Amino acid sequence: MSDPVPDPAQARLDEQRRRAIAYLRDTFPTPPTCPMGHEEAAWDVTEPVQLSPMAGSLLASRGYPVFQVVCTRCGYTMFFNAVIAGIVDPLG
Repeated sequence: MSDPVPDPAQARLDEQRRRAIAYLRDTFPTPPTCPMGHEEAAWDVTEPVQLSPMAGSLLASRGYPVFQVVCTRCGYTMFFNAVIAGIVDPLG
Protein backbone atom coordinates (compact mmCIF):
# COMPACT_ATOMS: atom_id res chain seq x y z
CA MET A 1 0.00 0.00 0.00
CA SER A 2 1.44 3.39 -0.95
CA ASP A 3 1.59 6.48 1.24
CA PRO A 4 -1.22 8.99 0.69
CA VAL A 5 -0.37 11.85 -1.65
CA PRO A 6 0.11 15.05 0.36
CA ASP A 7 -2.45 17.77 -0.29
CA PRO A 8 -0.56 20.96 -1.30
CA ALA A 9 -3.39 23.22 -0.12
CA GLN A 10 -3.44 21.57 3.33
CA ALA A 11 0.35 21.76 3.53
CA ARG A 12 0.16 25.53 2.82
CA LEU A 13 -2.49 26.01 5.54
CA ASP A 14 -0.43 23.98 8.02
CA GLU A 15 2.63 26.14 7.24
CA GLN A 16 0.62 29.35 7.69
CA ARG A 17 -0.67 28.11 11.04
CA ARG A 18 2.87 27.19 12.11
CA ARG A 19 4.05 30.69 11.16
CA ALA A 20 1.13 32.26 13.08
CA ILE A 21 2.15 30.34 16.21
CA ALA A 22 5.79 31.40 15.75
CA TYR A 23 4.69 35.05 15.33
CA LEU A 24 2.68 34.88 18.56
CA ARG A 25 5.56 33.29 20.49
CA ASP A 26 8.03 35.90 19.20
CA THR A 27 5.69 38.86 19.76
CA PHE A 28 4.15 37.82 23.08
CA PRO A 29 6.67 35.76 25.10
CA THR A 30 4.18 35.30 27.95
CA PRO A 31 1.02 33.42 26.96
CA PRO A 32 -2.09 35.56 27.52
CA THR A 33 -4.77 34.80 30.03
CA CYS A 34 -8.33 34.74 28.77
CA PRO A 35 -10.02 38.09 29.47
CA MET A 36 -13.15 36.14 30.41
CA GLY A 37 -11.36 34.92 33.56
CA HIS A 38 -9.77 31.64 32.48
CA GLU A 39 -6.25 32.08 33.84
CA GLU A 40 -5.32 28.55 32.79
CA ALA A 41 -6.69 29.05 29.28
CA ALA A 42 -5.54 26.87 26.43
CA TRP A 43 -5.46 28.58 23.05
CA ASP A 44 -6.03 27.25 19.57
CA VAL A 45 -4.62 29.07 16.53
CA THR A 46 -6.39 28.92 13.17
CA GLU A 47 -5.07 29.21 9.66
CA PRO A 48 -5.74 32.61 8.04
CA VAL A 49 -9.31 33.47 7.08
CA GLN A 50 -10.75 36.44 5.20
CA LEU A 51 -13.00 38.88 7.07
CA SER A 52 -15.19 40.96 4.80
CA PRO A 53 -16.72 44.37 5.59
CA MET A 54 -20.47 44.78 5.74
CA ALA A 55 -22.32 45.28 2.43
CA GLY A 56 -22.58 48.94 1.57
CA SER A 57 -19.28 49.78 3.23
CA LEU A 58 -16.79 51.91 1.33
CA LEU A 59 -14.42 48.94 1.58
CA ALA A 60 -17.01 46.28 0.67
CA SER A 61 -14.88 44.88 -2.15
CA ARG A 62 -11.88 44.32 0.14
CA GLY A 63 -11.33 41.78 2.84
CA TYR A 64 -8.95 41.49 5.73
CA PRO A 65 -6.79 38.38 6.16
CA VAL A 66 -6.63 37.43 9.82
CA PHE A 67 -5.81 34.44 11.94
CA GLN A 68 -7.73 33.71 15.10
CA VAL A 69 -6.57 32.76 18.57
CA VAL A 70 -9.42 31.02 20.36
CA CYS A 71 -9.77 30.14 24.07
CA THR A 72 -10.61 26.44 24.12
CA ARG A 73 -12.53 26.83 27.39
CA CYS A 74 -15.06 29.52 26.42
CA GLY A 75 -14.50 30.41 22.75
CA TYR A 76 -13.26 33.97 23.35
CA THR A 77 -11.57 34.92 20.08
CA MET A 78 -8.78 37.36 19.26
CA PHE A 79 -8.04 38.36 15.66
CA PHE A 80 -4.55 39.18 14.37
CA ASN A 81 -3.80 40.77 11.01
CA ALA A 82 -2.12 38.04 8.93
CA VAL A 83 -0.36 40.56 6.65
CA ILE A 84 1.27 42.41 9.55
CA ALA A 85 2.26 39.06 11.05
CA GLY A 86 3.98 38.18 7.75
CA ILE A 87 1.84 35.11 7.11
CA VAL A 88 -0.09 36.32 4.07
CA ASP A 89 1.29 38.26 1.10
CA PRO A 90 -0.65 41.52 0.82
CA LEU A 91 -0.61 41.25 -2.97
CA GLY A 92 -2.13 37.79 -2.94
